Amino acid sequence: MKSCRLPWYVVRSRAPAPGRAPEVVVEVHFANGLPSFSIVGLPDLKVRESHERVRAALQNCGFDFPIRRITVNLAPADLPKEFGRFDLPLGILAASGQIPAESLAHRGVLFLDELPEFDRKVLETLREPLEVGHITISRAAQHADFPAACQLIAAMNPYPCGWRGDPSGRCRCSPDVAARCLRKLSGPLMDRIDIQIELSALTPAELSARGGDRGEASAVVAARVAAAHDIQTQRQGKTNRELNGREADDVCGPDSAGEVLLRAAGERFGWSARAYYRVLKVVRTIADLARRATPEASHVAEAVQYRTCLKCPRLVLARSVLAEKRLLRLDLYTPPRSGRIFVRPPPP
Repeated sequence: MKSCRLPWYVVRSRAPAPGRAPEVVVEVHFANGLPSFSIVGLPDLKVRESHERVRAALQNCGFDFPIRRITVNLAPADLPKEFGRFDLPLGILAASGQIPAESLAHRGVLFLDELPEFDRKVLETLREPLEVGHITISRAAQHADFPAACQLIAAMNPYPCGWRGDPSGRCRCSPDVAARCLRKLSGPLMDRIDIQIELSALTPAELSARGGDRGEASAVVAARVAAAHDIQTQRQGKTNRELNGREADDVCGPDSAGEVLLRAAGERFGWSARAYYRVLKVVRTIADLARRATPEASHVAEAVQYRTCLKCPRLVLARSVLAEKRLLRLDLYTPPRSGRIFVRPPPP
């Protein structure tokens, strides 16, 4: 998406067509004059009628529908535009300044709160975009491919009461309750989630004691992440996430001690081949953040700890992993019923 000096915004979308998905450029222009909403560029009846649906959707979502002269051009002009799938609300929100244009870009963040509450069929549709970065939508005699690479972040309470691990001990749920909850999340879906951590609640004393501990500033963390990203692109021309299996073997392999620990963890937790390679990429990323040329056993230990909460909660709650005769600690905590997550990195 881009903007110029005039109130004009461009959203790139796709049109379904037999065997292909041609690009459609949605150009939203605001002008002075009597309020109106015009759609041009060979729209079919469903698209022409969409202005009323867009107006109702924006207002029901708490946004303001601009009282302006709005013209939406669907380019190219010689391509018939069928179905109401052209991101008109996003273009209008961006053009009116109600959301920043950059937030509409491909490769965004998808946050799912209370993950098990989503329908299992809906969750299973995430498997394809999480694996390959695009999604194929099939209808009768037609299918279309859309870019869908995103960073998935999900949160859940393993027990429906929401108080598991609370210091007051108010949770009275049986283990069977948690098992029923987790059964909504399939193994193939969980295989595609690289980092899985359990966060325990803080006591009131811990909450009051951490008032002066603000952790690292966001700018410091962002600089470290940017440096790691540069290391990856210079080394292999892509991010670690985009490595295939053979490339991951060549680039992400740890030292001998790390290899022993990684193999033992894979056997202990019964990782699939997909899970193994995802852990291996996390190992490489941790080493990049630490500016290490070769991943070490400590990096393997940290990556393993990030993936064991649903398999072995006691290990994560202990907050420690023994590797190379050193005790590594990673403190992860969150205030009760809070959406914020605080991370204390391991000491050097």
